Amino acid sequence: MANPREKRPPSGNLGGLVKTPRDVGTPHTEAFAFVAPESVARFFFTDAYFTKVIEGVREEFGRAGKQLILMLAPDPESFESVARFVTAGHVDGVMIAAMHGDNLLPSALLDAGIPVIGSGRTLGPQSVPFVDVDHETAVHDAVVYLHQSGRRRVATITGPLDMDPGIRRLNGYLAAVNEAGEQPIVGHGAFTHESGVQAMHEMILSGADFDAVFVANDLMALGAIHLLRQAGMRVPEDVAVIGFDDIDSARASDPPLTTIRQPIHDLGVNVARQIIKAAAGESVDPVVLLPTELIIRKSA
Repeated sequence: MANPREKRPPSGNLGGLVKTPRDVGTPHTEAFAFVAPESVARFFFTDAYFTKVIEGVREEFGRAGKQLILMLAPDPESFESVARFVTAGHVDGVMIAAMHGDNLLPSALLDAGIPVIGSGRTLGPQSVPFVDVDHETAVHDAVVYLHQSGRRRVATITGPLDMDPGIRRLNGYLAAVNEAGEQPIVGHGAFTHESGVQAMHEMILSGADFDAVFVANDLMALGAIHLLRQAGMRVPEDVAVIGFDDIDSARASDPPLTTIRQPIHDLGVNVARQIIKAAAGESVDPVVLLPTELIIRKSA
């Protein structure tokens, strides 16, 4: 398995797009961009996480009289389009969701004098102030809960390991199983329902012996439960399942999904507050961590 802490190659070549740094502190458009490294299909139709973040941003902007511009950037070519648009002065600041790899876009925008706040940590050569949760501790505590409830062979399905949440959630799992003296059982997913199905299918075919699985988001966890039941395994009697996010479908699943709730709406609200302050020339906290909660339901 690849080292989850290893550096990934930078994405895109944005050096030529950095323009003369502009002064910060006098917003002039009252508009802000939210940049997400996702396709239209995933952002709008398959992952409720993004919808809740944007709801929080829009709520705070409504109070402050600001406008939101949503920009999807699923590939290096689109990073360059974002950089051209933003550095042309169309917005007063940028919010960036966690990106794949050591992406150069956040640093390029900072170098151009554009206020930038991360909705989650961004991997890259330059630190960006961000709002997030403590992924590692949350996952560690969820795996400890599985051990305390009698599970002894806890597996995981990771998120993408070129994204900070994927890396940190895997690290939290590894810390907990190492403390328990277990051998890790690791499958790899991509934060999609289909990848959860596929990862669980591969895990079962491998002959891995597990009685619980922490899955790095709810979409994948629901896919994993679907596959387990198809394979004739009962949840939670044979395999306990815990997800991460607490999207609406987690409560409506069969069985209802035990999951780590992160305050997704509040994350959006706080990202919006931070970028408004940064654009006005006010100091912002380099790190804002919001609390998580393990929500116990029927799946574990």
